[in-house]
Amino acid sequence: MGCDPNCSGDGEGCTDEQNDILDEYENSGLYAPTKRAPTDWSCDMFADTDFTEGTGTHGHSVGYLTSSYRANRSAIRAVLSGIVVTSDWRCPVGNAHPAVGGSPGSWHMEGNGGDFAFSDGRDLTEAEWRKLEKKAKELGAGGISKWGDPCENCFQYKSHIHIDWR
Repeated sequence: MGCDPNCSGDGEGCTDEQNDILDEYENSGLYAPTKRAPTDWSCDMFADTDFTEGTGTHGHSVGYLTSSYRANRSAIRAVLSGIVVTSDWRCPVGNAHPAVGGSPGSWHMEGNGGDFAFSDGRDLTEAEWRKLEKKAKELGAGGISKWGDPCENCFQYKSHIHIDWR
């Protein structure tokens, strides 16, 4: 897939899938960043196929990742053997899926954030989390989840680390 070469960014020449994703951002009520201005989306932005497919993508074959996120995720994965991206770009409908539980202001929907975990599913130790945190800070990450047991209204996990370049 991808944007038609004649795509004007206003829906003209874009694929049905690109227009469907744009509609999710503009009309679903599921994309609502509260601490920043929403991105000014156009359908031609949704041409990236280098995102991690899964529940958060709502089955889309195209998506969006920022250049800063793309430039930094390989360096994060290289910190510890076995670390993979378990979730990066999410469309609004996929982000709202109960299995994902993402917030309406999630940086995943902006293509700026990713969740990194061990490919075998084991939890991160605090020492492993600290190595990932250190590298993320070196790379200028703006948001890093804390290490610990999940709790209500907190941003901490043992199963993965969320890192974003906001």
